[in-house]
Amino acid sequence: MPEELAADFTASFDGPITARLVRPGEDFLRYTDVADSKGSFLTKTQFANPADAVEGLYLGPYGNGATLMQPVTSTGRSIVLEGGVANGAPGVQQTVIVNRGAFQIGSGTGY
Repeated sequence: MPEELAADFTASFDGPITARLVRPGEDFLRYTDVADSKGSFLTKTQFANPADAVEGLYLGPYGNGATLMQPVTSTGRSIVLEGGVANGAPGVQQTVIVNRGAFQIGSGTGY
């Protein structure tokens, strides 16, 4: 991962960042506006509507209206980074995947 990208990823966290090993079969969610898109930021929080997801994950400044939820499942062992979301809702945790190839990302569905 390029140093500049790594700095941006770590700046997206609020508070401590934990690295942990994910095993195959662990489920996450990804919020996006683009069906079948791929990304590195996941969560286990299921929001009731797009506005809550945008606020909780601080997606507004990135032009992400979170109109779709994508199911994400780990298919292999991989290290992830986890912690709070900078400028996001209290208690909401994000997961940043380091090896996108170890995850299956679904196409996305509306709420």
